[in-house]
Amino acid sequence: CALPISGDAEDSKFPDYRISIVTQPSSNSAQTNHNVTFTVVSTSVPSTTLSYNWQRNSGGGWTNVLNTSGVWYGNTSATLTANAAIANANTLRVQVSATGATTVTSSNASVTTP
Repeated sequence: CALPISGDAEDSKFPDYRISIVTQPSSNSAQTNHNVTFTVVSTSVPSTTLSYNWQRNSGGGWTNVLNTSGVWYGNTSATLTANAAIANANTLRVQVSATGATTVTSSNASVTTP
C-alpha cells in the first residue's frame, strides 16, 4: 500500500493547510474506442476547497491537460476522463493545491490499449 503524499506551507498571510492524497490515480486498460477515467481522492486539514490540475507527459516533459472535445474532460476536477487511444501515448499525473498550502503531485498513471 502506497503512503499518502502530503504538502504543507508555512507563511503568515494564509491559514496553514495540509493537503493529502489518500487515493492515487490508477493505471487503466481500455479498448481504443472507449473512454478511460483517472481519479484522485484528496483531503486537507483544516478543510478547504482544493484545486486540481491534470498533466500529461508523452516524452517531452509535463504539460497541462486542456479540455478538448472527444479527447480530455475534467482537467481541473478530481476525475479526468480521456479517450483511451490518446491517453495511451501519455503518462498522467495530477497536482492538488489550495491557497495557503504547498502543491502536492500524485503518482504517475497510464493507460494501455489491447
